[in-house]
Amino acid sequence: MTTQIAVAQSDIRRLLRYRWVVLSVPVVCNMVVLFLFVVPATIGDQLATAWHLDAVSLGLLGSLMFYPYALLQIPSGILNDKWGPRRTVTAAMLIMSVGQILFSQATGLGMGLMGRAITGLGSAVIFISVLKVLVTWFRVREFATLLGLNATLAFAGSMLGTAPLAFIVVRLGWEAPLLMAGLFTFLLAALSWILIRDDPAEIGLPPIRTVDPDAESTATDNVSSVDYRSLIKEAAQIWLRTPTIWIVSLTLLLGLGSLQAFQFLWAGPYLIHVHGKTAVTSGASLLLLSVGAGLGAAVSGYLSDQVKSRRPFLIGGTVGLTAAWAGIVATTNGASTLTINLLFLLFGFSAGFILIGQPMVKEVVRPAIFGTVFGIVNMSPFVGNAILQLLMGALLNTSDSTVIDGSRVYSAAGYWLAFMPLLIGAFLCIVLAMFVPESLKRTPVETVSASG
Repeated sequence: MTTQIAVAQSDIRRLLRYRWVVLSVPVVCNMVVLFLFVVPATIGDQLATAWHLDAVSLGLLGSLMFYPYALLQIPSGILNDKWGPRRTVTAAMLIMSVGQILFSQATGLGMGLMGRAITGLGSAVIFISVLKVLVTWFRVREFATLLGLNATLAFAGSMLGTAPLAFIVVRLGWEAPLLMAGLFTFLLAALSWILIRDDPAEIGLPPIRTVDPDAESTATDNVSSVDYRSLIKEAAQIWLRTPTIWIVSLTLLLGLGSLQAFQFLWAGPYLIHVHGKTAVTSGASLLLLSVGAGLGAAVSGYLSDQVKSRRPFLIGGTVGLTAAWAGIVATTNGASTLTINLLFLLFGFSAGFILIGQPMVKEVVRPAIFGTVFGIVNMSPFVGNAILQLLMGALLNTSDSTVIDGSRVYSAAGYWLAFMPLLIGAFLCIVLAMFVPESLKRTPVETVSASG
């Protein structure tokens, strides 16, 4: 009996140690995804000059990575539910490496678009793989805190795509660092296969519910035998029947989508065209968007776990986001660097708070179908980003502009016009958040068939 207890305790210690190894790989992969997302904002001016791009073409280049990302969120959830994170992440990183290497070697818009599209195709599954690892390997009470930590690290990845990337690009050009990113992505594919495990049982470890009485079983309640149509139908039913899920989805679309559209493309040209910054100094301001978002995600995740409430943090995030957009719109005619940086920090911090919607979704969905349901939810910010990037480009093209050194420069009035729809969308987020139900201590929604 003593031996059995000792073995069990040693297995638990191994479980609690090795889960960090399993989590670390997709988290680093997610950092790479965010780095690649923000690249067009940092090198957009160089690409526009080299490839003679107008605002619509540059908007298409910046947003194209997000179309396959958004469209593949439902298949991403299904893949993670049926195949597990190990195979899913490995395949995804291989695809991303091909796309990124192609983009780094592009000599024109067509090849660049192809590289970005392929990169988006691979990147689509990574975030949901992180969530699946958290559901399978970690305690329920750790979920929001670790999700916030993942967001913080992801935004750290995007930080590397701002001022540090701009600094390197000035010295080496934009092709070399992007090629290195593609090769690093290939290395991560190998590490994913070697280190990730879909379930503790695969390496002889007990399930997380042995140390967490709140955890639900994922071993017997799985979806491996369910066909794709049934899985999508069940997920769609849950989405429609659960106000928490669809309100969070719309808030992510308008709120986080506006941050992505701004940060991942138009913030860099805006700072250069309107405020006269260089690529390096604009990169320093862009860095604050990521710093703020990372801090906001970590703070809201940790504090909401402590006070056992999510809703106030979502509401607070939407209010802060609206205030930041109002400030940016009000200062398009000019502002000090300090004012711009404070607005960017508030913008990012508030967007980080809005990410608390992600654990809210987890808390109202049973684990076995979580990946598929969240696939639907996670489409939202990327659909918003893709639409808003193109919308801003179209509005900028209707405004006055001049061509300087082969690059089209837009007026302050043009950026004011382009930013107004995002300010309106941020205000609508406040209205939506006021109606979201609290998610903690709620019973996960069952399907129609399961409930009779």
